Amino acid sequence: MEERATTYVLHYEQDHAIGASHLLKATLTISKSDFRSIEQTLLVQRGDELREYRFAEASFELVPFKAVAPTAFEIEPELIGGAGKIGRPGDWALRDLTSSRVPPSPSTSTPPAASAELEVDVAYLLNLAKADRNEQVALTRSAGGSLRVEGVVDSQARKEEFLRALSPVSANPAVKIDIRTVTETTHRAAVIGAAVPVREAEETSDTIAVQEELRAYFSKHNSAGAIDQAMQSYSSRVVNRAYRALFHAIELKRLVEQFANVDMRTVAPEARTKWLAMLREHATAFARENAALREEIQPVFFPGIVLQDNENALLQSDADLARLVQRLHKLALSNNEAIRSAFTISSQSSANAFKSGAFWQSLQRAENLADKIRRY
Repeated sequence: MEERATTYVLHYEQDHAIGASHLLKATLTISKSDFRSIEQTLLVQRGDELREYRFAEASFELVPFKAVAPTAFEIEPELIGGAGKIGRPGDWALRDLTSSRVPPSPSTSTPPAASAELEVDVAYLLNLAKADRNEQVALTRSAGGSLRVEGVVDSQARKEEFLRALSPVSANPAVKIDIRTVTETTHRAAVIGAAVPVREAEETSDTIAVQEELRAYFSKHNSAGAIDQAMQSYSSRVVNRAYRALFHAIELKRLVEQFANVDMRTVAPEARTKWLAMLREHATAFARENAALREEIQPVFFPGIVLQDNENALLQSDADLARLVQRLHKLALSNNEAIRSAFTISSQSSANAFKSGAFWQSLQRAENLADKIRRY
């Protein structure tokens, strides 16, 4: 916490998965006078996109109780066991507080809880449908235990591909599928009156942080007129490979966290086989992208450096596996950030992290971890 003249600022910095997104950093500014939140920033990784959101109070108004719509405080039925509407905020004072400790009565509108084997089956089908595409479609388990596949895809054709892939489980009452196109999502936001996002302009440099190194390297191998094009093509390849590697690290972390509360040694053998197959697939893909990334950057920035197997992590159990996946994910995030800062134009462009020896070691360590996970 940081104390200022009229506010407190709370800083948060820890990777936290929320559906298909990962919250990397956040700040919350609170007014000292009345402890009201007046500003918030969020740094979010969603697939291969890194976005920063800033919410600031433009005005403040106390609304009369009667002016609040009754539906403003309703909760989705599946989150409260199908119990229906909660009612207006004033109704809470009339409720018996002990009733919250009594399990809700069975309801036909409440979807049944899914087994771990069914969850693996849905994850496996979703993994097949996504292939190597970094799409905003994720599998979550509700508080009641049912499964939900939801997300946004680019086109109607892609939506239909997902629905066909998930057809073996689409009729299962424990699975709810809600996949929309970008157009459908935009239309839905317009209907409910969602605010249009506004992005503030920011001052940036007009060159990438490793501009001089790239120009010196490519001037030896290209004609004067082709240097800029070669630099641009090279930068795009490096950034894209780093993002693709990160995508597979995110998928690995999601697969481990999805079943963190399940002893995967006790599930049906077929389910465990599918789970391990998905882990190996993404570990293999990560190692492949990471190796290609190393081969791209070594001649330019790290010539003559010899690869070393500097990762001696133990991997003999599912618990070891979870720890290694978490380490791999953190390394992938850090490596991707170093590359993004060095090879893209932004207000935070910097080559310090990328050109350090620690970065090169981090690349090797991540690749070795992925190989251990692949062989588990």
